[in-house]
Amino acid sequence: MLQKIAAFCFFLLGCSGAQAQGVLDGSDDLLVRDITKKGTAMYKVLGVRFYQASLYSTEDSFSWQYPLALELGYMRSFSGEMLVSATLHEVVRMGVPDEDHSELHPILGECFKSVQKGDVYLAIADNPNRLRFKLNSEQVCEIDYENIAPKVLGIWLSDASRDLKRSRQLRGLK
Repeated sequence: MLQKIAAFCFFLLGCSGAQAQGVLDGSDDLLVRDITKKGTAMYKVLGVRFYQASLYSTEDSFSWQYPLALELGYMRSFSGEMLVSATLHEVVRMGVPDEDHSELHPILGECFKSVQKGDVYLAIADNPNRLRFKLNSEQVCEIDYENIAPKVLGIWLSDASRDLKRSRQLRGLK
């Protein structure tokens, strides 16, 4: 039960920090090689670190229209089911239309695998309608779905994020 609460909480609160460029180094992905870090944020609850997020983009300023990558370096273990549940909870809270919820659940279920301490997820948005996920440099899924990047990555990167300060920090807006 504590692990479920922690999985949910890691989407709710944040604090600043820095980590995990390792997955990006040596990548054969052209987008990943041509991006620069825009910002970093450490997400923790009551002093317990859950993961560190870093945003990379091909452009100087953040926009869903530009290719970007969001990296999450985990400091705790979570089941794929917990990651899907917490993500869908935030997607609903942020106001994504109801018709998307039932379609996104199985899609995200294919993408979100269980993670262990030290694992790194990389979400690559080539454009707003295409999102790829890599876990420890191995591609786990590719999603082509209308506005999938803002719907899912908006949890961290939109003004509707639960923690606007961390969202702005990731986008390099301080």
